Amino acid sequence: MAVEYYRQSLGVARHSKDSTQVLTSYGNLATVHRRLGDADSTMYYGQLAYNLSQVFDEPAIKWHALNSLTVGSFLHGRYTKAIEYADLLTQQVTPVEEYGFLITSDLYRSKSLYGLGRRVESLNYAKSSLDRAKEFKVKTAEIRALEWLVELAELNNRYEGHFIIKKT
Repeated sequence: MAVEYYRQSLGVARHSKDSTQVLTSYGNLATVHRRLGDADSTMYYGQLAYNLSQVFDEPAIKWHALNSLTVGSFLHGRYTKAIEYADLLTQQVTPVEEYGFLITSDLYRSKSLYGLGRRVESLNYAKSSLDRAKEFKVKTAEIRALEWLVELAELNNRYEGHFIIKKT
């Protein structure tokens, strides 16, 4: 349902020739497809959003697009490319201290690193994603990071003593 509404929004934005709204619609479509696990559409709309955000100098949309490109690359099994997008995002947000944009990219960097067999780095970025989610009070991201940390523990056959979840 959300995809259809975002497509309608894109049609209205195109018809009105509102470039900012077209750009926002591409970003929204990339995000919703990312959440659905649709790698191809995530990459397609993420790339459109990224390209247009460069033209119209919209950094926040560009950073959202880089998150979508990170996730889309991960979903395609292109772990090195996912890490490259995450690196690019980190390089862009660090100077302006917009670290909230790194919550998702840290999580999918972690998953990509695990896919490349780099377990220690993977665990570090999973923890970073969790810490950022807590800092910015993004409960859904906190849950996703915790779920991934549990999965990492299972994958590494270590359950006890590693994760203590405190109710805050």
